[in-house]
Amino acid sequence: MGVMRPRRMEHDKYLITLSSGEKQEGNLDMPESSQQLDLEKLYQEIYRTGLRPQTAVGPGWNTAHATWFTAMGVGGGLYLYRLVLGLNLGTFLGLPLIDLLSIIIVGIGGGILIADLGHPERLLKAIANVKTSWIARGAVADFLFMGFGILAIAPHFEIGNGFKPFSFLPWTINSQVGLVIQLIAWVTAIIVMIYVGLVLYGSHSVPFWRTSTVPILLPLSSLSAALGLVFVVASFTGLTGVSLKTVEALQAALVTLTLVFAFIQVSYASKNGDSAKESASLLRKGRYATLFMGGALVAGLVLPLVLIAFAYMVSGVAETSALAFSGILVIIGTFLLRLSLLKAAYFSPPNYHGLRVSSKIP
Repeated sequence: MGVMRPRRMEHDKYLITLSSGEKQEGNLDMPESSQQLDLEKLYQEIYRTGLRPQTAVGPGWNTAHATWFTAMGVGGGLYLYRLVLGLNLGTFLGLPLIDLLSIIIVGIGGGILIADLGHPERLLKAIANVKTSWIARGAVADFLFMGFGILAIAPHFEIGNGFKPFSFLPWTINSQVGLVIQLIAWVTAIIVMIYVGLVLYGSHSVPFWRTSTVPILLPLSSLSAALGLVFVVASFTGLTGVSLKTVEALQAALVTLTLVFAFIQVSYASKNGDSAKESASLLRKGRYATLFMGGALVAGLVLPLVLIAFAYMVSGVAETSALAFSGILVIIGTFLLRLSLLKAAYFSPPNYHGLRVSSKIP
């Protein structure tokens, strides 16, 4: 069957009509040669597999979403460590540095979410779906976490020669009221960290994400990336509150579990049908094998494990340097894991034969 070459349309749009009757609209805000290449790649992919990549029509979930997902996981996980393990990286302007970093990172993730929605009214509409949507629940948790996280540490904010502009607030991080505020922030931080996995798991149209592994894999990688950031920052500030060797052992366990669940995801995804099987194949030996196997797994998990093992056997500068390097690799690997899971995802519609292109959008 011939394939029509796309042309620049009057309204800068194209419409893909599938034999099932489904219509997919896209923008042609790119050079004509790029439009043609983009659509021809889509046609070839659909004819080759009978499946549609989730990134093929429209913007899809791609690099910005992988960054958003990574920020939420790292920021949420980081906050948990101070309250659960007592990790302490020192203070900045009187504020616990680990809390401050966590709030800033989640704020970056929230900013990406708002930018992705495009308009304030779309944000309000998204939040209104909190009963049915994990993205909505996550957005609410983001704002609650940042609000209560800031409230908890605000009385300690210090500028100049010991001036604390919010000292009038009737709590500290160690008072009963302060602990209640931190507990609320802690609960919302858990939601912030885990909801991305639940968003993907709840995507019924993408069988590769619809596995029991995904809601476990992503929080595990978030916790390991958060500790990776702790190692990076601790190389400058030092770490107190818990033995460094204990944290190293915990990180080794988290990285190992992340590696195991990543392998489980690509090994057993084929049980979810042809589209999930194709996604797993792309990650193991196909187009995204370098991104996933080389980047997310080898560079982002295996090599950090080697560095953590080395750090565990030494001390001093060699230990902190190895841990900082492993932390950087784990954070990068966490991002690449999310990016590869998004890029390799396929929808599984009933039938994509008989593809045609319409010159106008009705």
